[in-house]
Amino acid sequence: MDFINRLAALDGPNSSLLVFCRVDLSIFVDEGNKVSWFVNEVERGATTCLWGEQGSSLIGRIGADLAWPLTTWILAEKERRNIS
Repeated sequence: MDFINRLAALDGPNSSLLVFCRVDLSIFVDEGNKVSWFVNEVERGATTCLWGEQGSSLIGRIGADLAWPLTTWILAEKERRNIS
């Protein structure tokens, strides 16, 4: 969450990252067995690809749960930018 909050702060006060995003993390182990992580990709918005190991029903639920927050954000952003 610290990473997402810092990234959203860089993105600006109306960042869609706070509505929904997918962060792909990877880890590596060096010769001294120290484990580190890095961000491989950040994707956001309605076209974000989702994967689920338990089949598509979980992904469908996430999509349904996302619909209202994303719509609310889009409407607020349209109003903020004075877009009809």
